Amino acid sequence: MTARQERELNKGKAREILAKMNDMIRGKDYAKMVMDGKVDQMCMEIRKLGWMVLTKSLKMKEIDGKREMRVQLKLVDPDSAEARDLP
Repeated sequence: MTARQERELNKGKAREILAKMNDMIRGKDYAKMVMDGKVDQMCMEIRKLGWMVLTKSLKMKEIDGKREMRVQLKLVDPDSAEARDLP
């Protein structure tokens, strides 16, 4: 089985993890969520399935005088043009 075929078999599981990640970070300061380690752990799980996690949207929001980062993530095929175009 090729890496691409294996990745396609794992796509459903990767999407499930990504959905959990987006639910977990929704409405929260992304920087704080990253610091607790769960986001990294979930990103690694997706990476082991052959996929990448990239930022779909990023917004800065002011709450109680503090700036917070609000992020939505997306699943990306590492062989895609989008992934190849990364610096």
